Amino acid sequence: ILKYTRPEEEMGLFSAGYKLITILTFIPTAFTQVIYPVFSGFQTTAPQKLHKALEDSLRVMVQICLPLATGSFILAPQIMAFLFPPEYASAAVVLRIISAGIAVGYLAWILYSFLIAVNRQTFCMWNSLGVALLVFSSNMLLVPVFGYTAVACITMATELVLFLSSMLYVRHIGYPIRGIMVYAKVLVAAAVMAGVLILMQDLPLVVTAACGGLVYFGMLQFLRTFGDQERELLSRILQR
Repeated sequence: ILKYTRPEEEMGLFSAGYKLITILTFIPTAFTQVIYPVFSGFQTTAPQKLHKALEDSLRVMVQICLPLATGSFILAPQIMAFLFPPEYASAAVVLRIISAGIAVGYLAWILYSFLIAVNRQTFCMWNSLGVALLVFSSNMLLVPVFGYTAVACITMATELVLFLSSMLYVRHIGYPIRGIMVYAKVLVAAAVMAGVLILMQDLPLVVTAACGGLVYFGMLQFLRTFGDQERELLSRILQR
């Protein structure tokens, strides 16, 4: 829709910002390859462990995706300047908008893997179909008027809708998400990292990103957020 209704340069700007996000999809892909067999195994042999396995998986993914989203949002202009010529500077807004969806979008991958493992494929199919129709309609109405920023906003909204709908359904079938304090600690660590990134954003990108990452993981250790489950899941993901 963007290609056929807007100037050609807008397609290039959107593609430049979106390309960086697609590279990061290896994270939820590798993660779901690790946890889906766990969910499936518990479904048949130890269903009483399913709830904890889901909560552990979501907690680990939050610890991964939140700093990625925060860092990409804050450093988007520097990232685009580092990777692309100056004429692509406007693509930073695409990276910022879509990266905000990462904060919840990757959690939807976990929830969908869980629902498929517990034989809720019908919900996943109809939910995906409904969201797809909504996305198509939104693009048809908004993209010809607002261009590539509309595509980015719709992409971010899609991640949010998929996450909320699947989370509510998971809660409906008896698996509410607990342990809010752990997620609050991750938010605090990400907020501290964001402050460091803002203060250091005039420095070279590699230096700023490295310092932000060190501060984030240091805060997670200080707040005692890591557990045995995190270490085990992270090691399996790295093996993937």
